[in-house]
Amino acid sequence: MKDEFVNYMKAISLSTTLTGRVQSILEVYSGFCPEEIKWMFISDYLTHEGERFFESVYLFSENFAMESKQFASSDNFDFARIEGIHYVEIKKQDYDLKRSTEKSRLNLRSHFSGKAAYEEMKASKENCEYLWHFLASTCYLDQRAQSDQRSVLRSPRPLPRAPAPHRRAFALNP
Repeated sequence: MKDEFVNYMKAISLSTTLTGRVQSILEVYSGFCPEEIKWMFISDYLTHEGERFFESVYLFSENFAMESKQFASSDNFDFARIEGIHYVEIKKQDYDLKRSTEKSRLNLRSHFSGKAAYEEMKASKENCEYLWHFLASTCYLDQRAQSDQRSVLRSPRPLPRAPAPHRRAFALNP
């Protein structure tokens, strides 16, 4: 497993048991994804009782998105070719897009171009910074629609701990 993935899981305090599950999931996807898996995000949220629940593992290669839903207790694997992202919705709570706190929450919902498929990634606490970094480093306007080719969103600060996927795979289409 990539050092970046291990460091990320440590940073979000993923247990040894769940880290083992993620390793197993990564092996499954690596077995049939025709490209190198370059980026990982683990969706999480806090229950009403304040307990942290890790929900889904998202993996990305240059042209494919993968999700293992309810990864802690089931083997449910999604695999989709990414031709671009048509729509992005961002919801945030107690997060200024710079520094996360114990109360920070960030939800990202994105729809793939020409598909009914969508992803809904959730983050709490320090994981908000990873989700924001993912959005800021991968979603940009299609080059045909923007002559200066600048990113729509910029990361508020670099997060070298998490590798970013290839930008072309996640072009935001107008």
